Parts: sequence; C-alpha cells; structure tokens
Amino acid sequence: MTKKRIHENLTELFLVFALVFSLNVAIAQEESEVEELEEFEIEEEVIDPVGVLPQVPVNSVFGFGQNIVDTPRSVSSISAEMIEQYGIDDINGLVAFSPGTFTTSFFGVAGQLDIRGAPGETYFRGMKRIENPGNYQTPIGASDRVDVVRGPPSPIFGFGKIGGYLNFIPKSARASTGKYYEKPKGSITGTTGSWDKRVLQAEVGGPMALEGKDGGYYLFALVENSDSFYNNVGTDQYIIQSTFNIDLSDRARIEFGEQFQYYSSTENAGWNRVTQALIDNNTYTAGAPLVNPDLHKWGGDGDGFLDQGEAQTVQNITFPLSYFLNSKLGFPLEVPGFGSLPPSGMNGANEVLALDPATVRTTTIHESDVLVDSRDYLDSESLGVFFDLIFDVSDNLSFTNKVFFDWLDREKRASYGFSQRNDGWSLEEKIILAGNTRLGDKIRADWQVAPSFRIYHAETFQDFVVETFDRRDLSLNGGTGTPNDRRANSLDTPEKNPWTGADVTDFWEFGTGLFSNVHIGDKLHLLLGGRTNYVNVETESLAENNRDDDAGNTYKADKWEWAYNLSATYKVPAGFNIYATNARQPLIMTDQTGGVPNSITKSGDPMANTSLWEGGIKGKAMENKFFYTFAVYQQTLQAFNAQQLTVTATRGTGYEVEFRIVPNEFWAFSFAANWQKTVYRPLVEGNADFAFLNPEQVAYLTGLPAKGENYWAGTLSNSNACCEKAHEERPGIPDKTLSFNTTWRSNGPWEANLGVTYLAPVAGDRLTQLKLPEAFIVNGAVVYNTDRWNIRFIGRNISDERYFRGNFPGLFGGVTVLPQLPANWEVSVTHKF
Repeated sequence: MTKKRIHENLTELFLVFALVFSLNVAIAQEESEVEELEEFEIEEEVIDPVGVLPQVPVNSVFGFGQNIVDTPRSVSSISAEMIEQYGIDDINGLVAFSPGTFTTSFFGVAGQLDIRGAPGETYFRGMKRIENPGNYQTPIGASDRVDVVRGPPSPIFGFGKIGGYLNFIPKSARASTGKYYEKPKGSITGTTGSWDKRVLQAEVGGPMALEGKDGGYYLFALVENSDSFYNNVGTDQYIIQSTFNIDLSDRARIEFGEQFQYYSSTENAGWNRVTQALIDNNTYTAGAPLVNPDLHKWGGDGDGFLDQGEAQTVQNITFPLSYFLNSKLGFPLEVPGFGSLPPSGMNGANEVLALDPATVRTTTIHESDVLVDSRDYLDSESLGVFFDLIFDVSDNLSFTNKVFFDWLDREKRASYGFSQRNDGWSLEEKIILAGNTRLGDKIRADWQVAPSFRIYHAETFQDFVVETFDRRDLSLNGGTGTPNDRRANSLDTPEKNPWTGADVTDFWEFGTGLFSNVHIGDKLHLLLGGRTNYVNVETESLAENNRDDDAGNTYKADKWEWAYNLSATYKVPAGFNIYATNARQPLIMTDQTGGVPNSITKSGDPMANTSLWEGGIKGKAMENKFFYTFAVYQQTLQAFNAQQLTVTATRGTGYEVEFRIVPNEFWAFSFAANWQKTVYRPLVEGNADFAFLNPEQVAYLTGLPAKGENYWAGTLSNSNACCEKAHEERPGIPDKTLSFNTTWRSNGPWEANLGVTYLAPVAGDRLTQLKLPEAFIVNGAVVYNTDRWNIRFIGRNISDERYFRGNFPGLFGGVTVLPQLPANWEVSVTHKF
C-alpha cells in the first residue's frame, strides 16, 4: 500500500468520524446528563471501578456463561477498565495479569501469545481467526474484554492448540442485561510519548432503530504514526471497528460488525553476532566481510545485492551435518542436497565466511542498533466480519447461527534474507442449539449441540534459502545495510531469486460438538463433551519461481479426528471449588498463514494429537472482594516448525497462582505467578530440531576453538538430535514469572497505579549456551479523571531495567536476541461525552 493511499484513507476515515462525533456531541449537549448502562445483576456485587474482579459470566471457555470461579479451567479475564488503567497496548502487556503468558519475540511483532510454553491462538467473539504468530500486531484497545484461556478450546469451538487462546470481545452498545444506551456516548483520545509516539483514537456508541426495532451501535477508530526506540523501525496503522445489535423481536436479535486493521512496520531481528559478552555488557565484534560475492571477480553481477546464487557462496555450508557436530549428539543424519561442514571451515580456513582482519575490532553497541535495514518493511491488512442470529425458542431453548469471515494480506521484506508474502481467508459457520433438561429434583443438565463448517484458503510464499544474520556490522550506520550484506529477495526478482517455498492450500473441515454441564445437587458439577471433525486438505506447490523439490506437485490428505473434554467441579464446605480436567485435542499442522505445507499434506496425515491434565482450586472470600485460583497442569503436543518442516513433540508441566482483591472502593490489587517447564519429548522416528549456530555453540559442539571473525560473514547451522538431556528444555520461556499490580483511587479525581513483573533468567538458545538475565520491570501511572476528562501519564520500565526477549529462540536464539525497551513514557488526554 502506498503512503499516498494510506493518507487518503486516513483522511476519509477521520472526516467520517468527525461528522459522527459532531452529531453525537450535539445530541449529548442537549441532555442534562449522560445516563449509564444498567449494570448486570450479580449476587453480592462488589464496587470495582477498575474491573479487576471477574464478576461477569464468560462464554469464552465452554460457552455456558459460567462465572470464572465455577469454570473448571484456568482462565484470566482482562476488562476494558484494566486495559485503560494499566495502559496495555499489546499482547506482551497481558503477562502482568495472566499467569503463563510470557511470549518470546516473533521478530518484534506481537501477534499472538505463547501460553504455558506453547503457541496460542486468537479468537474473535468465539470464532477462530487466521494464524497470526507475527503477521501484524494484535490490537488490544478496541476490546470490551480479553479472556485468556489456558488449555485447548471447548468442543463447541472446534479443534485448536493445546496451550490456549485469546478471545477478544469487542465493545458493544448492548449490555449483558439486554439494555441499550439511551443516549450517545463516547470519547476521543490523543496520545504522545517517547520516540515520537502519536496515536489518535475515537469511539462512540448509542441507540439506533431499524423500522421500529430497538438496537445499538458502537464504532471505534484508531490511527497511529509513531517512530521507535529501534533504528529504522516505526509504526503506521489504523483500525476501524464497528458493532451493531438489533432486536428483531422479544425473542430474536442479530449482531453484526467488523474489524479492519492496516499495519505497516517492519520485523525486528534485534542484535546479531550474539555472544554472552554482548548480552552481559554490550561488547560487540565489529568488522566487514572479507569477500563480496556480488563483485565480478567472485562471479557476481555487481548490482549491489547478494542474489541467491551469490549468497550461497557465502552460505556454502548451509545445513552442515558434519561428523564433528553429529558425533557430539550421537545422531548421524543425512539431508539430501546439502553438503557437510569441511574441517577447513571449522578451522577458519574458508575466507568466504570470514571478516576482513583489517576491520575486526571490539566495540560496544546500543540497544537501539538492530538488524533492520532502511529498505525493510512489513505491510499487513486484515479484516474480520461477523454476523450472528440469536433466537430464544423458549425459556430453556435457544438457537444461534454464527458466521465469521476473516481475511489477511501481508508482505514482508528483510534485507538479511527471508522475505514473505502471505495471503489467506477463512469462512466459518457455526450453529449452536442450547438448552437445559431436568432429571428429577437433584440433576439438571445444560447442554449444547454445535455443528460447524469452515473453509480456509492460504497462499504462503517464503524466501529463506540464505539468511545471513551475522554478515552486517551493526556498529556502522545504525544497522542500515550495505551492498555487501543486503540480500536480493523473491518479492522483487522472483525469476532470479525464486521462492524457497510457494504453497497454496485449500482445506475444509466439518464437525459437530456435543457438550453438557451436569449439575448434581448443589455441590457437584460435571462438564462432559466431545467433538468429531472431518478435515480435507489440498496443497499445491507452485511450479513457477519455486525452488522447492516438490514444485509443480499437488498433494491431498483427509482424516476424521475426535476430541473430548471431561471436567468435574466440587464445592467444598470451606467455600471454594476443587476441579479437575482431562482433554484431548487434535490440531491441524499449519504454517504462518494457516496453510498446510506440502510436506505435511504429502505425508497423508495433516493432524497432530495433544492432551491436557489440569487440576486446581478456585474461590472467593471477603464478601466476594477476594478472588483466588491455583492450578497445576501437564500438557503434551506436537509443535510444527514451519520453516524447517519438522515436527517436534513437547511436554509442558507447571502450576499457576492468581489473586485479585478489591478491599474497598479506593484500592485494588492483583497478583499472578507461574512456574513452568516445557521440554522436548524423547526422539520419535528421527525427530530433529534445526537451529542456527553462533561460534560459541560451534566450539561447544565440536571441542574446537571457534572465533566469530572466522564465521560471521556467513551462517552456521546444525540439525540437533531431539532430545539430548542437556538441551531438552524449550528456550526463551522463563521457568517462573511473577507480577504484582495495585491501583489507588482518591475521593476526588486523582488515581495512581504501580506494577512490578519479575522474569527469571532463561537460556536464550536451543543449546542453552546463552543466558538471558533476570529482570524486574516496574510500570506506573498517575491519572486525573473526571466525568468529562481523563489525563493519564504512564511510565514503563521506570527503573530502566536492561533485559531481553528471545527471538524465535528454538531456531534463531543462537544468532539473534531482541533487547527490550528502556525507560519510556506516554501521556494521553481523553475527552468523554
């Protein structure tokens, strides 16, 4: 998308919203006072202005509208008030309020959470979105509530990932009571902050009528044009979200709307030439590559870019399965089409891999000097559209028809290699028939039957044949590249630089979920459910401009699979619940676009199985002012490495604690903690992990001295046997995180909050040779809040803690790491009407 088009769209957007706001402000000013929505009627409701306590029933877990205390699964609900109060603006901010959600970096783009050490998913109003590990930054501020569910989705939702998911509930003018706004209300907010942060957002909701039918609307828009702490990184984005509700009759209503997002930034690989000294004290080995393969004397064309053929001269030992490396791990593998690492390479005799000795020096670099070129970019457009029909057949029987369309268009250029184009769309229809049945005086069963149909189309183009992360000297030019380290890419010249993989996937799945919540007396509750799904997949590896060995071939696969969830909750006399859950959940093994790679379809089985055991306690005390939960779990899964096309089995175990307390109307406290360990399971049928290596790792594997200046002009890599005991733990995820947050409100307009999050030290790479330090991150805010105005000053990382986030650590953790933001601030001013 061109800058001209962006600015034209933004101008049109805000002309529309300026008109809407002008009309609604005029209406609002005619009224003496804006009326608030009627609150949902809850037993012993607690005054909770910050929305800390989970008082509203949620459908995000099992679909029965249970409150969180009675839900036999670990779940955290983050309200719109909490999002605003604590300034949560991306998914990484959720770790302070939801245990087990620390997320490694996907090249700096906060797309979707890691949950319990495993990749998570994203849902919108209970419908699955297109895969987004790092396609664009997931918007948070447009939500009325975000539910973080740990563990697989309900059989009603369909097949999904074992770690868990986010479910976003968009803002709406319809309250849980069914009441609508009586008058328009809304706000407009301007935000500025460190590194020229500039954000403008507006929202408005109100009543509407359609041919005499009551209804409501809610509109939200956001525009951002911000620079960044990191060199050559910035963000341009805009979001338009709308929700409409119309009562067709006393028993029937429709809900429809959309969320559109344009996101323009770049991926951020962070630091290269990673050593422990770099992590500990910023010590960096500078130097330019000795050989420039683009020059004519080396057979290059002199066009100022490293084409695939030229770059492979640098990376002529890609996938080095040498006897040195494999003898250490005891796993002699052969990979057709790639050579072994020669002993001369190990001894530094290969000048193509070396830095120029005349330029090598030791220096220090700043955390803002990252591997991002001024030509790099990431542009994404996404659109989600929903339409629901809800019909209450009787007082104990309801019919819901949900339709959701999702679309993604993404393009990315990275000058060190790995350009991409990702296009996809999905369409899902789900029918939910829900009711309840009594079996005598002691047993009542709430039940749901949910057939669904989903079709998915994905186009995934990837150019990762040569990724020269270490070739660029970050101490020069703020990380901007030179002709000696810039890779030509498949986006610009696919004929000369064909795609490493170009797959088009079409799949459809049909299934039915059955679920029942059985109440036996007042103490025992059983959740029993299952699902069966048929999946049909077709993957075409395109023939044109595709260097994949399967280019021109089409593969098909299909399979029936089943899932179940068994849960029991018992209310003990002491006043809390004890629960246990066992679940089995298949998942479709997909790539970054959500498509199924040709190697998976070719195998004939596009599915992998996962399982969960979880138990815990939940309760409330202090007249419902104190909410607490404790959970233990074990989960197993097969994680798909989309780049290397290998499947690695993992097992995660851990326990989680969460407290939320509102002792009075002036104070609120929350605490979240988790202890976890995720390991690679024993080797199954030649299972292996591919990883890029730094010289320290080469020395560790071979026992030979390895100096960075002998290798950093190219790339070293290795296929590690899974799972040598010393390397069994998944890197990048701390084994414990703890967070504490408090909010204070005065009798007047002043408010303040303070939060502290602790991250334990963790290995940053697959071979556990790099140690990322522990961190204490302190955030806080001071707020002036009245009926009409809200002025908020937020400080993040107030203590200026120096810490890091692993960058796709299972694959790239040895060669890249992302320094996190230093102390920074923002100020927002909101006018409410």
